[in-house]
Amino acid sequence: MNTTIPDLQSRRRINAGAWFLLLLMLFVAPYGCQNDGMGNGNDNGSDNQNTNDDGGNDNTAGNDNAGGNDNADGNDDDDGNDDDVTQVTMAVIAEGLQNPVYVTHAPGDASRIFVLEKPGRIRIIASDQLLDDAFLDITEQVNAGGSEQGLLGLAFHPDYPSTPHFFVYYTISGGNDCHISRFSVSDTDANSADESSELALLTVSQFAGNHNGGWLGFSPIDGLLYIALGDGGSRCDPDDAGQDSENLLGSMLRVNVDDADALTAPTDNPFAGAEGLDEIWATGLRNPWRCAFDAETGDFYIADVGQEAFEEVNVQRASSSGGENYGWDCKEGTSCPTASNCNTSVDCDCENGNYVDPVFEYTHDDNRCSVTGGEVYRGNAMPGLDGVYFFGDFCTGEIWTMTPVDDSFETTLIEMNAGIGELSSFGRDADGELYICLYESGMVSKIVPSDG
Repeated sequence: MNTTIPDLQSRRRINAGAWFLLLLMLFVAPYGCQNDGMGNGNDNGSDNQNTNDDGGNDNTAGNDNAGGNDNADGNDDDDGNDDDVTQVTMAVIAEGLQNPVYVTHAPGDASRIFVLEKPGRIRIIASDQLLDDAFLDITEQVNAGGSEQGLLGLAFHPDYPSTPHFFVYYTISGGNDCHISRFSVSDTDANSADESSELALLTVSQFAGNHNGGWLGFSPIDGLLYIALGDGGSRCDPDDAGQDSENLLGSMLRVNVDDADALTAPTDNPFAGAEGLDEIWATGLRNPWRCAFDAETGDFYIADVGQEAFEEVNVQRASSSGGENYGWDCKEGTSCPTASNCNTSVDCDCENGNYVDPVFEYTHDDNRCSVTGGEVYRGNAMPGLDGVYFFGDFCTGEIWTMTPVDDSFETTLIEMNAGIGELSSFGRDADGELYICLYESGMVSKIVPSDG
């Protein structure tokens, strides 16, 4: 039997020379590159900066999860797409936003994209123009005080506009709890949401203000809603939530949104009817900051921010039946035990444990500190990039591409850079073209072919 989860919190209380580093702290302390930003790092629930790579490794171990684990600098050869990938640039399409953290679209709507502003607003860009009025403004009910708190996620119902609903993920004013709500679009104005239509679906208690995850999205394969939850915050997962299938924190959820105005757990979820919470699809996550489905294949890309040593990208194939354990807090990247000196009460089996390694990881060398997950390109403007995944690092602004090659991936660090402390998110429009949110500059840029 499907189980509803609006009141799951009642089961358990889901309780960066030296001058450069100083400048980096000044520029990026408001968000992300505290090794806690976008969810990284040496954190005690605070916003201190630390880009120490507590492991000092430049290369990563080979790994074959979903095909191959690439070296940390991302400079692989012979990926077949280098010429195409390096000939891209960013074109600013909108300015004047307040801390944009996500870009997305409504299904079938190629005329608009929607931008999340961290304080609690959704803005519309139509024909490369930022509309004056917000699509939704819930700033009064959003806690955006912490560097990782705010309005973090947005997903439109896959049957939109026939089903005129959209779902948001935010941290609730007055506390640290993470919250999922459904809203409806206005009956009279497609550029406006009906703020009175909010339906609360899920609140997850969280003891600290960081590691909120915040992404949600619908799979093109099964039409279900996936929700990325961080481990609850602080440092080194003090509650060992990542390895606790009885705790929603540190997990990827998979739920149905079409059952009686509630979230329900599909009966084919891996823990349904077994030990563990029915709603959990995958475990072992620390702070998944931006995930994406490949709109064509259904493959699922999960970028997970590391502690002090490794950032990682995981890929779950569309054929997965769920149940993957990505290793945190026993593992950080491919390092088991973690390279960040985390003491865990979990009995970690580094020799025989059923942990899934990332397809790519990188260290905190060269002031890198926090992975920003991206999107798979499926647009028409750059056909040579079809199927290429873009992602980056928030602190340095560096951008990589990851190209599927047979059963593995080849990763390339490209020349385009978003800037220090800027790269908060990637996004995609209905035509499959990609965008970048520039956090401090308050801009959204589009990835376009370079004139050169």
